[in-house]
Amino acid sequence: MTEYSNVKRAEIAAKKEGKSVPKSDMSWIDTVATDEDQDGVLRDVTSKLRFLNRMSTEHAFAIGLEFQRAKAIIPPKSFGKWLKPVSGYTVKAATYYISVHEKLADYKGRLIAAAIAPTTMFIMAKGSKSAIETALRAFENGERLTGRAVQAIIDAESDVAKTEQTPILLNTAGLAGLKKAAARQIEEISLFRSMLDRIRSDVEEALKPLEHGRAVVKKHLADKIALDFRHAHDLLCSIAVPVKPGLFPYNNWTPGTFDKDTAWYKVQMLLFKAGNAEAWPDRIDFVPWLQNEVLPCLRFVLDDEPLPGFPLVEGNKADAAVDNVDRVGTSAETLERTEIPYAPSIDSSDLPEITVTRAPIEEIAANEITQSA
Repeated sequence: MTEYSNVKRAEIAAKKEGKSVPKSDMSWIDTVATDEDQDGVLRDVTSKLRFLNRMSTEHAFAIGLEFQRAKAIIPPKSFGKWLKPVSGYTVKAATYYISVHEKLADYKGRLIAAAIAPTTMFIMAKGSKSAIETALRAFENGERLTGRAVQAIIDAESDVAKTEQTPILLNTAGLAGLKKAAARQIEEISLFRSMLDRIRSDVEEALKPLEHGRAVVKKHLADKIALDFRHAHDLLCSIAVPVKPGLFPYNNWTPGTFDKDTAWYKVQMLLFKAGNAEAWPDRIDFVPWLQNEVLPCLRFVLDDEPLPGFPLVEGNKADAAVDNVDRVGTSAETLERTEIPYAPSIDSSDLPEITVTRAPIEEIAANEITQSA
């Protein structure tokens, strides 16, 4: 009965308006093999469907208004309990209709005239004013956008808004602003990983001649990756290494080191040493160093592969010490020889003149006395 009433109302309204459906909306009828009487029926059906669609658009605003009135007086946690048995709608659906009523009220007349479906308006209500205007103009120009197309318009407008707000985030005051600024270090982490990935590729490529019984050329590899190692060390210090005070109060604070006897300390020391080609092992120890020191550290960072001798649980230190001595190609004497007691950050402006030396034993002793005091 309701369906029949709606059709009759559409028929009466169409006659009162005295409007025919635009030619462009009827062009598809010419492609259908029908006689003249059937063409007339299809044109009449099309007119009534457009009217019913406009009614559906207006109906969505009316439903949203009623849900909004009820929600305003019902306690928040009781709205869902009231809604389902009374209307048959879910809370999610009611929220969609309320958003149409509240956020699209300024566009109501134009939305009804364009006969936009309620489901499409649900998506439009999520967008900014500029996104709503863009989508609505497309409908008014005769485009029949899908819900996915409307969502794409909203997403595009949102991306533009985020881009415009980027500088503003860096002007945020207080601890919140500091956290936003620090969050940008995720870019440094990505750069750090990509740099180490490139180093690993070069090392593996340099080791390929071994398969054919040929020697690995140390200088060629050093020219490719020594500076990358140096810059990777600086990035690691910027990302995660805590700073330490200088020997005297007027000294600048400098990056310190990770806790000794940890895997990340070993990675830090390796990057520092490998950043100076003159500190690389001699020809006899060079290839074992690449295979047993460099590549395992790179796999530790890039592939989440644990380093032998560095347990994740405190209680396994004794076993780790034994494993540390028995590792293939690595002895306790070798580990002691390659340890660097002081690893300052390296300024790239000093690269041509930089030399790597051990800190004087007197300075180390004075620093330890100062810290213990």
